[in-house]
Amino acid sequence: MKNNKMRSVAAAAAIASVSAVALASLGAGNAAAGKLPGGFTTQTLADGSKVTVQLKNEFVTRARSGAANATTRNVWVSGQVIVSVSGANVQGGTVTPGYIVGCQVDFSGGGSGGADVGASTDGDPTDTTAGANTSLSIAPGVAKFTPVLDSGLGKYNGSDSADSSFEFKGKRGGIAYSQETFQVNGCAGYASAKAAVTVKVSTDSVDGYVTLYGKPFNLG
Repeated sequence: MKNNKMRSVAAAAAIASVSAVALASLGAGNAAAGKLPGGFTTQTLADGSKVTVQLKNEFVTRARSGAANATTRNVWVSGQVIVSVSGANVQGGTVTPGYIVGCQVDFSGGGSGGADVGASTDGDPTDTTAGANTSLSIAPGVAKFTPVLDSGLGKYNGSDSADSSFEFKGKRGGIAYSQETFQVNGCAGYASAKAAVTVKVSTDSVDGYVTLYGKPFNLG
């Protein structure tokens, strides 16, 4: 399974395009696909800069394990994140798209977005992170964050360290991902997930974080 990566510029936005697995191995009736509503939020930072984050064209394909294992689900997700910032002295930002995945966890009370300002603010929506295109072992009552980028060395930011984010310069940027996959193991009960897109925006005055949460969806 090979990921083909490319970058392009569209509508004045820096877009990182991510392609992953094909679904040819899924037989008829073995997968359930559906469009998700995405999300939208606008937050104002301490210096008055406004950050808008939109999740568009969100789509999910769900499938049980090919081995008919009731505790395993396979998921493929697609979407497009667009970030725009208004205000003076905006330097750019970092987009970290991913999904919070839980076993027997009720996500219905989750927020629609939030903004925290401070150089030491943690931008991750959860404390536990797994890599993209990976297998998550989740016990009942546990939720984990999995990024949709595959945390390769310098693939997106030109650095020597692992990254699961995409950086953009100026006031507009984003990322598109297509058929990125993760697998849930060990959950014998209800499993669900929701998008969690964290954006860090830097200006001359502040580093601000805005997190957009999508609508929860059932993994089976």
